[in-house]
Formats: sequence, C-alpha cells, structure tokens
Amino acid sequence: MRYLLLTRGMPLCGKTTWIKKHNLHHYTIDFKKISNAAQSPRLDISGRYYFHYPHQRIQSNMIFELLKWRMENGDFTIIENLHITQSFFSNYQQLAKAHRYKIIIVDFSHVPLSEIKARNKEMKLQNPLEYYHYTDEEILSLYDKLLNTKIPIPYETIKPDDINSLLATKPKDLSKYKRIYHIGDIHGSFSVLKEYLGNIRDDCFYIFLGDYIDRGLQNHEVLNFLIKIMNNHNVCILEGNHERHLWNWVHNRESSSREFRLNTQTQIEKHGIPKEIVKNLCLTLKPNLYYKFHDKYILCTHGGLPNIPDKLAIISASEFIYGTGTYMQTLNIAKSFASNTNKNQYQVFGHRNREDLPANLYDRNYVLEAKVEKGGFLRALELDKSGFHEVSIANKHFMNPNYRKNRDLLQKEFESMQRNDYISKIYIGYLVSFSPINSKINVACAFEPYIVDTETWKIFARGKNNTYFTSQSLQNDNQIKYPITILASKIAQKHFISYYDECFYYIVIKSGLSISKEIPKNIILNESNKEEIISLLQEELGTRSFCLELGVEKSYCLINIFANEIETKEASYKSLQKIANLLQIDCITQIAIINSAQELRQFAIMLQSKQKLIKSLKKPLKHEDSNECKNIENSMESKSTYINPSNLVKIPNKIREDLYLLKALGEFSSIIKTQPFLFWNIIAIDSSKNIYNFRSFISNEYQAIENILGIWALHGCIEKLVWINTPLREIFYFWFIEKMKDKSDLLKKDISHIWSLFLDFIYNINTN
Repeated sequence: MRYLLLTRGMPLCGKTTWIKKHNLHHYTIDFKKISNAAQSPRLDISGRYYFHYPHQRIQSNMIFELLKWRMENGDFTIIENLHITQSFFSNYQQLAKAHRYKIIIVDFSHVPLSEIKARNKEMKLQNPLEYYHYTDEEILSLYDKLLNTKIPIPYETIKPDDINSLLATKPKDLSKYKRIYHIGDIHGSFSVLKEYLGNIRDDCFYIFLGDYIDRGLQNHEVLNFLIKIMNNHNVCILEGNHERHLWNWVHNRESSSREFRLNTQTQIEKHGIPKEIVKNLCLTLKPNLYYKFHDKYILCTHGGLPNIPDKLAIISASEFIYGTGTYMQTLNIAKSFASNTNKNQYQVFGHRNREDLPANLYDRNYVLEAKVEKGGFLRALELDKSGFHEVSIANKHFMNPNYRKNRDLLQKEFESMQRNDYISKIYIGYLVSFSPINSKINVACAFEPYIVDTETWKIFARGKNNTYFTSQSLQNDNQIKYPITILASKIAQKHFISYYDECFYYIVIKSGLSISKEIPKNIILNESNKEEIISLLQEELGTRSFCLELGVEKSYCLINIFANEIETKEASYKSLQKIANLLQIDCITQIAIINSAQELRQFAIMLQSKQKLIKSLKKPLKHEDSNECKNIENSMESKSTYINPSNLVKIPNKIREDLYLLKALGEFSSIIKTQPFLFWNIIAIDSSKNIYNFRSFISNEYQAIENILGIWALHGCIEKLVWINTPLREIFYFWFIEKMKDKSDLLKKDISHIWSLFLDFIYNINTN
C-alpha cells in the first residue's frame, strides 16, 4: 500500500525511540535531521553549541522534494516531526492526492504533560547538541495546541503500538470461492479477454495482474470492461506499469510514452470515456494481493518478487509493479522465490517474459505474460481445490507487425517534427502537413512534401528526402553509387497527386494546404488509365499508395513518383515517361548518364559555365569512351550571338544602350533555345536512389533573384541593390522595372511565375 505516516506529539514523547524499536529509520524523513543538515551549530551566550532555527523554508523545501521523490516510487514513508500546528498538512494532502497515498497519523498524545516536562528538564542537564532547549512556557503552549488544534485534512489515526498490525503481512481468505481466476497482461486485447472470461460469476474470484492498455487495438473496450466490474466484491484489479499513463492523463499531464499519447489516449478520447471515471478506476488499483485459498498462500503482483516479505506494506509500490531485478532476470527471481518460501506458498505475476518462458516457469511460480498484443497468447491461471490449471488463448485480433514497425517509425518522426519550431504544421482534420518555415534554412523535414494521416498513422503524401548536396559532395567516391542519371525540369511551382486509400487527391502547398479530389482538366486521369497507372506502380513500388510530384508552369511536368512509405521507393525513369504519356503531360528530361567521378567533374564544370554552349551531352556519356570525357571542354563552343537591330522594340532602353548587356542577352537567348536545361533545376539520382541537387550558375542566379524580390516586396520599392552585379541580374532588373509598368502587382506573384515570364522574355528575343 502507499502509506504516508505522520508522527504527531510533543517533543520527547518517544517518536525517535519508536522508530528505532520497529526498525523503521530507513523509511523515515526526520525534520530535525534535515534542518540540522542545512546549517552548522552556533554558540549561545554561555558558550554552548546549539542549532538555531530562524526559519525553515529551505528545510521544508528539501523535505517535500524528498517526499515527492519517494511518492513517485510508491515508497512507504514516515515523516518524523511534531505536527502540532496546521503547518504543512495541506502540502501533505496535495502530494498524497497526486500519488494516491493514504495519510495515517501516528498519535503520541497519550504521553502525559508531566512526563514531557521531566524529560525536557533532564535533556537540559545532558545538553545534547541535537536537542532544542524548550522553556516551560513553550512546552505548555505546544501542549495546549496539541489538544485543541484540528488537523485540516482527511486522515486515519493509529496508536504507536498498532504499527505491527498495520504492517504485518496478512493474507485475504478467498477459500469461500469455488475458483480463483488470474488474468495476465491484456494490453488492449479485449476480444481474446472476452472469449476467455465470458460473464463474471459471483461464486468465483477474479484477479487481474496489470498492463491493461497500450499496443493493442481495443484499449477503450478493455477500460470500459474494467470500469464495469471495478467495484465488484469478487474482483481485484492490480496495477501494472502502463497504468501510470492513465493517471497522468486524468490529471492533464503529458505521458512520457509515445505509444500512449498517440494511440491509446486517442482511442480513449475518441470513444468519450470520461476522465473522472478513469480516475476512479485508477484509485481502485492495488499494488499486490496476498491471499489464502484453503491450504495454499498466493502472492499476486505485476512484476514478481524473490520472496514474501514479513511486512508487505513497507515494500515500495514500484517494486510490486516493475518487479525485482531486470526484464532478463525473470527465471532467477522465480528460483529465489522457490528457495525463500514455504512449500505451500506461490506467486503469480506478469509484466516480463522476454525469454518466452512457460507459464509455470519454475516450482510454485507462474508468469502470465505471453505477448498477447503481438498475436501471442492471453495467459490465465485457474485455481480450485484440485490445484492450478494453466490456460492460453491465441489472440487473433492484433496489429500487423510490418504496419506496427512503420507506424512506430512514423510516430517517432512525427513527434520530432511537432517539436521543431523551424517546421510549420498545417492541420486539416486528421491530416498534418510539415514543411520548413523558411526554405533558406536547411532543416531536416524528412520528406518534401510530408503529410501524415494521424487517424491511420500512414503517410498521406510524401516526396523526396529533404537532403541537399552540392556538386562537390557528389564527387565523393565513397558516397556516390554509379552510374548517376542526370535529370532536369523547369523551375516551377510544385503540386502533387497522391493516391491514398483508393482515391486520387490533388495537393497544393503554398501559404496553406489545399487537398481536393478534383484533378485539373489538363491532366488526363480517367477510368481508362487509372487502373493501368495503379497496377504499374504497385508492381514497381510494392504498394497501392504513392505520390506524383508535378512541376506546374504553363503546363504540367511529371518530376518523380514516390511510394507513400517511410522507406524511399521511387519509380524508374521509364515508368515516369509511361505515366506522363498516360496523363498527357510533360516528363522530366533525362540529360545524361554519368559513369565515373571523372565524368562527373567534367559535367559539373560545364554546369558552372554561363556563356558556353554544351553540345556534347545530347546523348548519354559512356563510361568506356574515355576520349569523349577528356574532350568535353574542347567540344564546347563559344559563340558570339548578337541581337537583330530590327527587333529591339521589346528590349528595355537600359539594356539596349549597354552593348555588354545586349551581347549577354543574346548569349542567354541562344542558350535557352539550344540547351534549355541550363535554366532548369538539375538533379542527379545515383544507383542507390539517392537524390542530389546540382548547383549550377543558373541556380545561384535564381536564388539571388529570389532574395532580391523578397527585399523589394518587404520595402515596397525597386532599387538596384549591391547584389545586382552580374549580367543576368542586371538584365532582370531592367526588365522587371519595365514589367512593373504594365503589371503593378507583379511583386505579389510567386517567384516561379516571375521567373517564367523572365525566361519567356529572353527566349523571344530575336537573334542572328
């Protein structure tokens, strides 16, 4: 039991002697000793040492911190103090309520006042350092308060001589019952429990050994069943280690268990089980039951002990709940129990059985834990006059192991995202979307996009792993798995089509989250091609849930397809082409296949060039053609391109008047017509399906222009910033000023839209 004993009586009434006599000093918090530990002795005016107690705030804080710690463990505790005034009683009551303790006053008021005075006089003569020297007036005042002060909290009272009766291990006699049922760990598995028990019989006694919730599929049903029977005279419900989460929940404290927070608690709240009723259930839970059935004596706990102590009441509740030793010492505990107890004493427990031990694991020991929540067995033990009878019933209603594994990984990632202040969360019903608050801050957000269904704990939609590498990191031979496929797509807004729970959804993530079953008309997704797409991806990805990543500019472009799973699975380029053809949209462009680090370095050099045309990559590079790789730079032509003088009407005057910018504009126009991928997003996928972003000169320019537009939008004016220091940025600056004359709201548009207009301007320039 969880007992808090408070000694109450005059100084020198025998409290300390009583504690020593009954060997209870290991369970006692002594106010006087704690107070003395908080200071050093002082000298009085006569030169004698003494302890001075001007105030006791520090001491009382220390004592209540110790008491709180002990109560969290369920430790039997005695507070040795006078407890004459009303001080501290409200603190005791608050802690007792929070930890389900019973407060008992050990009353020493029977000691006569004359005896107290005589002892006080004797102590003054002995002058022990630890003793506070009371005056006769102080003694009389304390005695008056002892007799007349009312204790302001609920409590029970015992006399000092009653302590043995309180602490003695006394079995509850259950011999009048026909049969005793012991039910092991249930863990939210109600179907198998109901299959075994049927209806509760009045002529039988039922002992439930703890761990009623978590991991199973029917937590709410188990709770409702226990609530229904908790007040029955023939039912004893013991406390398991998982039930502490219920106690935290009813007191609005967050549980330390992710399993409880995200699964069990959700089930309970969804089915509307009131907290007050669950609180009442928790208050009926007992740490142990020691009972007698005819000539047999049985100790029932959740965790298991190595013996039956003479004073069960002083054993910590946590010892009964978690058991002695570790999870892997179950058999050792059973052997100790068998050697430490009589032949007619038995124990029954649950909680731990990682070694898959049989129910009767050792002589007079029974363990009733058998992984019921994972498709194992509900174990029970029946006792009647003929002896013990073991029962094991297979649980057929449990969670698929692969689903559980993926769910647990997803929930771990989910909570990490929930606690990250740099990641935004958008909620639509049970759906939660995660994305970095600022795209310029490199925050690991698992996937992009990342939308989770918190009702089923499956991924509703996901994209690529949100990990970026520079072209330099791509040259690390220890990291890259060749060959590498180089792909390019236009810089555009990203939209998504997710196939989830047998439905297609169109997803747009901008400032908010838009999810619709209506697919845009320009994407041909109909009954004739739906099943073909689903079948193709199911065969390749091994799932009927996947997400299509689309680039949206003037038209739609299929960029990638991912399985909606934690493990990254992508569709092949061949499948992308086929599905894009079925949907009648564009497909990401394959530029090259890189077979070695040398080819990769040459390709990176080409991407960094901003004025040379690349003609050698019209076909995939071949690893065996070393000469082609060596001559890549030589095959790149430098071409001077001039603007046709008769077609200058669309060009801003500032560009037309600057021959350097005019020539650069012609170069850019020629590149965008002959090698447009240089103005696109370029990614690489190695043979291990790792995705890398290349940083070419155009990606650097795009990022700079994005930052410039952000500053302009913030300040509401168009200025030539110091960043505008390259030909492309200068051309953009003068073009944007002209464009704002026609479209004053252009700054409010998405960057990809502005970029698309700018590329159209460059493309439409007429060159020789």
